[in-house]
Formats: sequence, C-alpha cells, structure tokens
Amino acid sequence: LLRRRRKFERLREVLTDPAACCFHIVLTAERLPVLESAELHRDLSENRIRVGSLVINRRSPADAGEFMAARRAVEDDALALLDSLLPSVARTELPWLAGEIGSREALAQIAARL
Repeated sequence: LLRRRRKFERLREVLTDPAACCFHIVLTAERLPVLESAELHRDLSENRIRVGSLVINRRSPADAGEFMAARRAVEDDALALLDSLLPSVARTELPWLAGEIGSREALAQIAARL
C-alpha cells in the first residue's frame, strides 16, 4: 500500500507541475459537451492541474448549404455558452473533415492546425 501511495503522490506531483503537464480539453461544439468540458476545467483547476486550451473538434463548415448552416448555428450557440463559461481559455477549432481521420494525410492536416 505504501508503494502504491508513493506512486499516486508522484503522479500528483507531475500533474500539478505546470512545467511538466498541461491538459488540452477536446470537445465538439454542442451544449452537453460544452457543459461537461466546463465542469472538467473546473475540476482540473481546483486540483491545480493546468488547462492549456480547448480544442473544438469536427466544426461544421460555414458555407455548405442550408442544412450545414443550421448545424453551424447550433454550434455557434454552444460556443457562445463556452465563451461565457470559460472566457480566458485559449481555443482552437478543427474542421469536420470529409474522410477518415486515421490516415497520415488527415492527421497531418489536424497537426498543422494545432
């Protein structure tokens, strides 16, 4: 038990050292993920774990027809809520890619945006 306790103490030291650890919360632009991410941010902050940024994944295109425009409006509302809950946290938006994200090319596109 003491060995396990020491492991957890060391883990806590690493997680709370801003030079060694930083969380980036990844979410989609929808109300429930926004609320869950705000709660996660609060929990991490209360435990002195640094949150570096928010990464908005699968953001709908702004100019892709009526259906996608309606979807984008829902996302805009969710992101306005996110801005009100976490106004000072940096944010990056990743587009919704047409293909599978498991390919090297798709991962390179995502990496270039981060």
